[in-house]
Amino acid sequence: MKNNQVNKSSGRLNRSFIKSLLLCVCFLLFNYSTGFAGKKLSSIEIFPDKILQGDACYIKISGIPNTSDASVTFDNNKIALDYDNSSKSYIGFIGIGQNTEPGERNVQILLDNKKNINKKINIQKNDFKIQHLTLPKSKIDLSDKNLKRHNKEKKIVTELFANSKKIKIYNSKFIKPIDNKISTPFGVKRFMNKKPKNSHSGIDLKAKMNDPVKSINKGVIVFTGNHFFSGNSVYIDHGLGIVSMYFHLSEIKVKKGDEVNIGDVIGLVGSTGRSTGPHLHWGVRVNNIRVDPLSLINLNKYF
Repeated sequence: MKNNQVNKSSGRLNRSFIKSLLLCVCFLLFNYSTGFAGKKLSSIEIFPDKILQGDACYIKISGIPNTSDASVTFDNNKIALDYDNSSKSYIGFIGIGQNTEPGERNVQILLDNKKNINKKINIQKNDFKIQHLTLPKSKIDLSDKNLKRHNKEKKIVTELFANSKKIKIYNSKFIKPIDNKISTPFGVKRFMNKKPKNSHSGIDLKAKMNDPVKSINKGVIVFTGNHFFSGNSVYIDHGLGIVSMYFHLSEIKVKKGDEVNIGDVIGLVGSTGRSTGPHLHWGVRVNNIRVDPLSLINLNKYF
């Protein structure tokens, strides 16, 4: 009789424990669904709709709190993200390389280290032009001294891009450094003295000697100096992996560490370095990928 009572009591305790456990599970699932899944985790937008080789893209992940972890990867390249309080979204920029194969590709999004989402984008072929230039042989075939100098400068720039700021610094829509016509567009396949060279990494803007050159947005000056190819140069870090470059300047008006605002004059147009005449070479990198600077301007409508 006592054994039966003990068994019944034990059974009631087990059922009570199971009920409590189920209630806890239900509570956790409810909180997850209302506090996480209900936040529209799949609300992921990538702009523009038409993406070309060499474009900058804008990604917006909406509906999740800034206490959540979010990471984005494209082509094994981790994308810098920051939380935008005004839109309550994670935002970032994706650079599409000039030589990225056209077609459908996946952007990988990881939320709170456990929810994987693949967002498909379709990259379209960009028809880059071909340009033939004639320059002094000393500007094409580098001497051992100049090659050593160039390699040293290249290392400095490589480290600069690798250490670009991951948080947002820019605070407005982007502008052109000079509102002039383009003489050489981005991505042009160049032949110098009939020899194939690297594609044009930015755009060349027509300008007169000593015309003022403006910062395209708020940022921090991360490099100023004279390089063999680019001449007097200024590099500005705008955050979220965006770095803008201004080459061939006659004069530099800023120094490393300076904070600049949109429209501040950072230098004057010149023809230093490997240049055939006064103009501004304007370049942009997004998470260390060369992109068409105009594609960054075209994203203004999305933020």
